[in-house]
Amino acid sequence: DGNAPEGAASVVYFILKINSRAQTEEKLGAILEKIARVESKPVADYITQYRFDEDLSFNICHLPVRHLAAKIFGSLFSVLDEHYYVVLDNYLVFSGSVEALKSLINDFILNKTLKNEPAFKEFRDNISPRYNLVFYCNLSKSQPFFSSYLTASLNKAWQQNLGVFRNIQVMGMQLNASN
Repeated sequence: DGNAPEGAASVVYFILKINSRAQTEEKLGAILEKIARVESKPVADYITQYRFDEDLSFNICHLPVRHLAAKIFGSLFSVLDEHYYVVLDNYLVFSGSVEALKSLINDFILNKTLKNEPAFKEFRDNISPRYNLVFYCNLSKSQPFFSSYLTASLNKAWQQNLGVFRNIQVMGMQLNASN
């Protein structure tokens, strides 16, 4: 999260491009209805309405399935424990809290998005427009995220060389499936 203060807990977003906002909201709404029925709660208990201003509001929904992304996509996504989501234009965005999504919505509305960052524009200009998965991060702020995937000696080396990592602005990876 580019807006997280130094030393603050990192915020993780899992963003999926969708083809149909209406269909996505319908399918996820049906899942929420089933969960609510099983847990004997009203669906409204899983929805937080975030009012950006008088004319614009968003439904932030909670899918109460711990480590859902990891169960679907593997352990790389285990950093996301709780799953709150919002649909923004043609994107389904998951994060670990309502507050994280409110912050993202504010940035989205104010056009303070990754696609407008010069470093990301340069990265995007150097990858193929066809991909299945893109991983992009600010390496200087990513040690807490990567620490659970590294051995103790690699974590120690990372800590000892934080100055070097702070000079590496971004890191990215693109994966393509081929027939």
